[in-house]
Amino acid sequence: MVFSSHVMDTVERLCDHVAIVAEGRVVRAGTIDEVCQGRRLEDAFVDAVGAEARPAGRLDWLQQ
Repeated sequence: MVFSSHVMDTVERLCDHVAIVAEGRVVRAGTIDEVCQGRRLEDAFVDAVGAEARPAGRLDWLQQ
């Protein structure tokens, strides 16, 4: 099953393996533990796509 979401808390709870895609390319993939490396998935995602950290609940970066 493939599950796609920008809500990393939900992804972290539902998925065993993840792939982070940026600009049409997989930039990180593996188990949640491999991708997160002890951090929240949200933080790993921000690092992987080269985005800036935003206050919780802000989704305005999705419009870029």
